[in-house]
Amino acid sequence: MNIFGKKEINQEQKPKKEQDKSNILKPIIIGITALVLIVLIGLLTKNTLLVIIVAIVVQIIFIIYLARILEKEYEIKLRHLKEKEEAEKQAKEMKQKLEKAEAQVKFKPVQSATYIPKITNFEDLKRYIEKTLRLKFKKEEIKSALLSTGWSDEQIEKAFSEIEIAKAGKIV
Repeated sequence: MNIFGKKEINQEQKPKKEQDKSNILKPIIIGITALVLIVLIGLLTKNTLLVIIVAIVVQIIFIIYLARILEKEYEIKLRHLKEKEEAEKQAKEMKQKLEKAEAQVKFKPVQSATYIPKITNFEDLKRYIEKTLRLKFKKEEIKSALLSTGWSDEQIEKAFSEIEIAKAGKIV
């Protein structure tokens, strides 16, 4: 499966690598050829100083030429790297958006299904709170469920404090 066209990108990059090698080899071959020609001319002529000066000038020109080519190659590689990073960043963002959309489709808000038995007195309230705390419900969840059934905030807080005091008495 092609994800975001990666297969096509890889196929396009193969010929470029071969072109990069040939672009670097051309100036090297030209430089070596120029050096060989200068050495041959130096062997055939009697003015060695002139040949040495020409050889140095040609090599300096060759080095400058090679440096410019390498600089252009570096810029091209840097540009391709930036394009690749940008494409990967876009692919990652698209993947995250897709995952988020899938998660939203799968997510169905669960209605609070807290079962509250008919609690008629304060002792029943305390027993209910103790049982739900043992079931690992949070204090806020228990409190909101009891408030929704009509218990006052003061009664709920009083029941919680009595349960905490009773627990502290059992521990000591």
